[in-house]
Formats: sequence, C-alpha cells, structure tokens
Amino acid sequence: MTIIEEELKRAKKWKSELDTTKKSRDADDFRKLQKRYRTLIRKQDGLLRIGLYLLLNLSENPDVQFKMRIKGIIKTLVEVIITRQAEPVLILALSMLQRMSVFKENKDEMKKQKVAGAVLPIVSDPKANDTLNLTLRLLMNLSFDKVIRAQIAASHLIPPIAKLASAIETTPQRQVARCLLYQISKDEKPRNQLSYTDAFPLLVTQVLNDRGEVPLELSALLINCALSPANAELLLKHNKGKTLKSLIKRGLKTKDALILKAIRNLSIHETGCKEAMLPYIGNIASNCQSTDESFAIECIGTLANLNLPNIDYNLVLQEYDLVTWLKNALDTNTTLPDDIVLEAVLLTGTAAMDDQCAKLLGKENFVQILIDLLKAKQEDDEMVCQIVYVFYQLAFHQVTRDQFLATTAPAYLVDLMHDSNAQVRLEKFRWHNSQWLEMIEGPQEGALAYEEEEYGHPADLLLYDNDEYFMDDEDQQMPPDFYPDFRPQSRWENSADPGWYNDGMMAHDYR
Repeated sequence: MTIIEEELKRAKKWKSELDTTKKSRDADDFRKLQKRYRTLIRKQDGLLRIGLYLLLNLSENPDVQFKMRIKGIIKTLVEVIITRQAEPVLILALSMLQRMSVFKENKDEMKKQKVAGAVLPIVSDPKANDTLNLTLRLLMNLSFDKVIRAQIAASHLIPPIAKLASAIETTPQRQVARCLLYQISKDEKPRNQLSYTDAFPLLVTQVLNDRGEVPLELSALLINCALSPANAELLLKHNKGKTLKSLIKRGLKTKDALILKAIRNLSIHETGCKEAMLPYIGNIASNCQSTDESFAIECIGTLANLNLPNIDYNLVLQEYDLVTWLKNALDTNTTLPDDIVLEAVLLTGTAAMDDQCAKLLGKENFVQILIDLLKAKQEDDEMVCQIVYVFYQLAFHQVTRDQFLATTAPAYLVDLMHDSNAQVRLEKFRWHNSQWLEMIEGPQEGALAYEEEEYGHPADLLLYDNDEYFMDDEDQQMPPDFYPDFRPQSRWENSADPGWYNDGMMAHDYR
C-alpha cells in the first residue's frame, strides 16, 4: 500500500510539471516531455497492477480488509480510478472496491470518498465492457444506502444508467442496470429525473414486445417509475397514447399483477392517465372478484383511483354485481384477507362521491356495515383512516348523512380525535368539521339559527382546539381544504418499494 501511495504521488508530481511546461516552453519541448510522461505512466501502471493484484488476493480475509481500510486503502483505490486509464488497473481497483462494499464500514468510507462521482467516466464510456460491468455491480451494492443513491443522482449517472437499462439488445450490463435503476427510483427526486430521458416509454415498449414472462426487475422498475407524474405524462404522449393503452390491454389480458400495479400507480396522476383508462373500466371492474388475490387487489385499487365525475359508479356497481361483493368483503366475518378488505373500503369511498351511488349504498345499509367494520378493525390505523374517509364522503349526501347521524358513530369518531396516529386524527377532524361548517352556513336571518336548548351554545360545538390535533411536535401542519375528492393513500399506493426485492437478496446477488 505504501508503494502504491508513493507512486500515485510521483504521478501527480509529473502531471504538475507537465502542466507547468505547457505554459512556459514551446510546442516541441512540450511534446517530448509529454511522450516521456506517457512512458513513465505506462511503466507505473505495470507496477500498480502487480501491487493491486497482491492486495486483491489478500483482501479475501475480512480481518485484512479491516486493516487495509484503517490504512486508507479506499481513498487510494478511488484515486486510482480517477487518475488511471489502463483497463487492467481499473479492473483490479473496481474488483477490490466491489469486494469491500458488502461491509457497512467500507460502504460508509466509500460514501465519504464519493465513489459515485469517480466512476462517471466509466459508466459514460460506451466502449467499456469489463470495467462497466464491475462498476454497475459496485454501484448496485452501494445503492442500498439512501445518501449514496442521492450521490448517484447528483453525479449525473442516471442518464447513462437509464440508457443501459433501456437498451434493446441483450447485454451483460442490461439486467444489472435495471436492478440499479430500480434501487435509485425508490427516491422521488431521482425518479423524476428519469423523465428527462426516454427510458420509461422504452421500458414499457420492451414489456409489450416481450412475448414471454416479463422479467421481475423490469416490472419492478416500471412500478417505481409510474409513481412520477412527469413519467406518466411522458408515457401518455408517447406514440399518441397508444403505448399506455397497449400496456393496459397487456396487463388485463395476461392478468399480470405486477403490470396492473404499474397501471394502478399511473391512475393516481391527474395528467390525463385516468381519462385514458375510461374505455377499460368495464374490464377492470369485472376482474375485481378474480380468484388471483394479487391481481384482484390491483384491479380494485385502480378502480378506486378513477374518481372522475363522469363515471356512473351506480351503474358500474350494479352492472358487475359489485354491491353484493362489497357487502361480503366489508362484513366483519368475511374470509377475505385484510388487503382486499382495505381495497374494498377504498372503492366504497370513491363510489360514495356519486350521489346516486351514495343513495344505493344507504339503501343497502352500508353505513351500519362500515360502523361494524370500524369497531372490529379499530386497531388497524390505516383501515380506520380509510373508513372515516368513506364517512366523510357519505356526509355530503342527505340520505346517508341522516343514516350516519342516527347511529352512535359520531360520538365514537369524536372520541377517536385523540388517536395517536396523526392521519387518523386528521380524518376524524375533517368529518367533524364538515358537520360544523354545514351548521354555521345555515340560514341566519336576524336571529341565531341554533337552538341552544338542543345544541348548546355554538362555541361549545367545537369540542377541541385545532392546535390539539395539528400543531403538535410530530405534525406541524394545518388541515387541508375540505375537497370531497381528497383521499389518503393506502399502503399499496405511492410505494416506491413494491416488496419483490429485499436488500439482503440484492446485496447477496452482487457481492
């Protein structure tokens, strides 16, 4: 290690002398000195190759790796990558970094030395083969750290990686590049940077052209990329919208739950994707009762995201016999898994936005069914949050509002305003405040519209101060405007990690 460090110092000194000579001497003297410099570097590369080969063999022992790290081997290897161009030397340096990157202490040191910025010339070089493959695997091991993922994005590595991942030809680097891009796309900012490339539409095109089973890493990458509004808009404009329609058809025809998950993420955005799915709403609704639970979950979630005013959910629920299915799914004695029950609650909340559908839900006694489900699932914060959102939607309609107020649920919701979950408290307050706003906006001609004997003084109706819910240490925000189309996201939505890869598996695959 001492020899390698000294040789790197000598090379730095030679480079400094060469730069000084370029400014002070004529062209002939500079060319002679430059030729001599290249000869010295070439001879020095041979020495570095032997030294790195020896260190690579010694680093098989973790104890020896620890001693090397203490002596600053990682900083030396990064300097070799930055200053050297000989492929054998780069291969040895990258191989050693890749081997060391599976240990947390070494990974933290590489983060400190900003390895991501050092390998940019290698990733951007289309002629690199072995060095490129090693570099991608090194970045793959490091990409489980959120800070390093940010460094990768800041180092302008996303465009060349996206180009490798979306390549039409099958190359040794394509699969690793897709896995790496999947890791990077977990974070919102790097995910949005992909919209500056053509990667997302090209990846979708590859899915459509693949007649067999879609590779797992490609499906996972599509799911993450679909969370970006910019990527969704890019796909919507690609090939005049035909690519998006073909993807929907492919997912429904093959009943691929992963493709449907990507379609569901696309249905979140207000950029026109929801309107593009209107012709397929019948196909989506007919698959909500599919025997494939994973596929059914995505179909129900996609349908729940289509909260467009021009959809007659009253007709949709009756046409595809979803009213009976929803009642069975929301029953406290249902045998369906909780994930499908949660999706059924989401779909009920979307359907309740329609006035005619709300009357249908009231006629079928959905208010009492949801109250029973709320009591049974009161320990599940997310389920409680979504059920209260359904109550919030039902409160906009006279029939269902009267049914709801005739139960003990309002008092139960007021008690739950002190729930430890901030989102649950927010939903409880939204429902309670919607009733308060309706009362104060009532007729007030001359006299006070409240009968204090029945309701008490109006000031007493605000049982709790807003600050009690929204201005604590954990949740420093005021409640949003009360729009009926606002719905909190479930755990199946806006998740950049679909769950098909775990960190341990990926690190094991590429160590």
